[in-house]
Amino acid sequence: TIPLLSIIEGFQPEKSNITITMDGLEVVKVRDNLIPIIRLHKIYSIEPEQNELDKGILVTVVDNNEYYCLFIDEILEQQQAIVKALPRHMGQVRGVSGCTILGDGNISPIVDIGNLIKLAKDNNLDLDI
Repeated sequence: TIPLLSIIEGFQPEKSNITITMDGLEVVKVRDNLIPIIRLHKIYSIEPEQNELDKGILVTVVDNNEYYCLFIDEILEQQQAIVKALPRHMGQVRGVSGCTILGDGNISPIVDIGNLIKLAKDNNLDLDI
């Protein structure tokens, strides 16, 4: 779950708008701005449904006037959510501020955008532009 206040837009990028800089940073051109891409599956070491950026979805998020695009598999729905603390037995989860219970009863972690960006930078995902 991504907090709505952090989201600018979601879109499927065109291959021609995706570039890799000389330092290996993946960026996407959005209205004449180059925005760094964060691949969530690299941070969380999970297998994505899609590896090709132009076949997935990018969600532009903002934190402290810095813009990034999160590479995700799909957008499920938009809904109001009640934020709950993570259960103590889970400990602290990187880049997650809490969780919410979805309409179908499943639990969804809530992404902490600022912490997630810091994680991406700390994991040497080349986000300094």
